[in-house]
Amino acid sequence: MIFQDCLGIDIQKDLVSAVYVKSSFKGIQIIAKDSWNYAEGDRPSMMAENINRFMAENNAEPVEIFMGIPSDNLMIKNVSFPSAVKENLRETLRYEMEKILPVNPEDIIYDYIVKDSGAGLINIALVVMKKKEMDFFLELAGFIKNGVTALTVTSFIVNDFVSEKIVRDDDATLLVVRLLEKRIEFSFVSEKDIAAGGFDSGKPLSENIPVQIQKIIESGRDSDSLRVMGCTTDPGAFAIDAGSLSEFYLKADFSAYDLESDTFIGSFALANLYSRKSDFLNFIPAVNRRKKDLTPIKYLILISAVFLLSVLFYLGAVIYKKNSALTYYEKEISGLKDQALVVEKAISEADELEKKIMDLKLIFNSKPSALEIHKEIVMILPDNSWLKQFSIKGDTVEIQGISASSSGLVPLLENSLLFEDVKFLSPITKDKDGNDLFRIGLKIETSLKEKPEK
Repeated sequence: MIFQDCLGIDIQKDLVSAVYVKSSFKGIQIIAKDSWNYAEGDRPSMMAENINRFMAENNAEPVEIFMGIPSDNLMIKNVSFPSAVKENLRETLRYEMEKILPVNPEDIIYDYIVKDSGAGLINIALVVMKKKEMDFFLELAGFIKNGVTALTVTSFIVNDFVSEKIVRDDDATLLVVRLLEKRIEFSFVSEKDIAAGGFDSGKPLSENIPVQIQKIIESGRDSDSLRVMGCTTDPGAFAIDAGSLSEFYLKADFSAYDLESDTFIGSFALANLYSRKSDFLNFIPAVNRRKKDLTPIKYLILISAVFLLSVLFYLGAVIYKKNSALTYYEKEISGLKDQALVVEKAISEADELEKKIMDLKLIFNSKPSALEIHKEIVMILPDNSWLKQFSIKGDTVEIQGISASSSGLVPLLENSLLFEDVKFLSPITKDKDGNDLFRIGLKIETSLKEKPEK
C-alpha cells in the first residue's frame, strides 16, 4: 500500500466510525478518525453527509474507500463444486442458488470466498444477505463522494487483519472477538469453515455463539486448534468469559496503532484492506465498484523514472568527463611526441656534425696552436686550481700551478683529446696556506683520439 491513501468506514448498530490512513516508506499513519451515532430510521443520505464532511475536512481525496457492515443478518453456506467450473463460478452459483438456499435468488445479494480446492473439487463459503436489508448499505455507498471500492463484512476483515498482523506462537484458528459500545461481534475463519455473529455485550461468549460455530466445534474439526482472541486498545480492561471454547484466551493489542478506542478497530482494519492479496467479500456489483486509484502508483513510477534518468545522466556526465580528459591527454601526449622527435633529430644531426669534424681533423692531422693548448688546459683545470707557468717544447708541455687538491688533475688532463702521457714531473709540495704546488708534464697527441661514445 505504498503512497496509497485509504478510508475505512465501519457501520454497526447505531454507530458509524471512520479512519483515514496514509502510507509511505515509513509505514501506515493514521491521519484522522471520527465516529457518529445514528438512530433507526435515519436516511442513508444523512449518514453520508457526515462521512463526506469528514473527507473534506481532512483532504481525504482521492482515496480507496472500504465500507464494512454488521454480521447479524448473514446466511453462510459451505458448498463444493467440481474444479472445472472455477472460471465461471459466479454464473454456476446463480444457476444453483435455488438448490443451495431456500430463498428466491431475486431477493438476495451474495458473494463468496474460495476456501480450498483439491481432489477435483473447489470448496467455497457462500455468504448471503437479504436484498431489502442490503439496499440500505448500497444506497449509503451511492451517496458517498466518488463511490465505494468495496462493501464487505467488518468481522471477517478484522479476523484476517489479526491473523496476518498479530504475532503468535502457534497456528491455531482464531475466533476473533471485538467489543463495541453495546454489543460483541465475533468471526471464525478456518480452512474449512467461516462464521460470524453478534450479541449483547452483557452476556458471556460461551452462551451466545451461533449454532453454526457450536456445530463446528462439536464436530471436532477445529476444536484442537481453536483459540479465542479479543481485539482491544486496552488489554487490561477487556476480558471475556470464553468458557470451554478454548484452552487459551489471547489478546490482540491495538494500542500500538494509536486508535485510542475499540470503536475504531473495525474501520482501521478496513482502511488497511488495500494491501490484502487474498479474496474478500464485496457485495457491491462489479459495474458499480469504484475503480482503484492508480494515481499513487503513477506517481511512484514517475519518481522512479526521474531517479533512473538522474542516475543515467550522472553516469553519462562522469563518462563524458573522463572521455574528455582522456582526449585532452592523448592530444598533449601526441604533441610531446612530435617535440621529442624534433629533439631526437637535432641530437642526431649534432652527432653527425661532430663526427664529420673529427674525421676532418684526422684527415689533416693538424697540430693545435699554443693558444688552443693553453685554452684546453685552463678549461680542464677545476675551480680550486690555478695555472702559474706554461711552456711548450716541441710536443712536450709543462705546467706549474697551485691546487687545493692536485691528485685528480692527471686523470682530467688524460681525458682530453689533445694530450697523452700525462704525469707529475716532481713531488707535490705545500705552500704556506696548505695548497698543493704541482708540476705536470704532458705530450701533445700526434694523432687525435676518437671521442668516446655517449
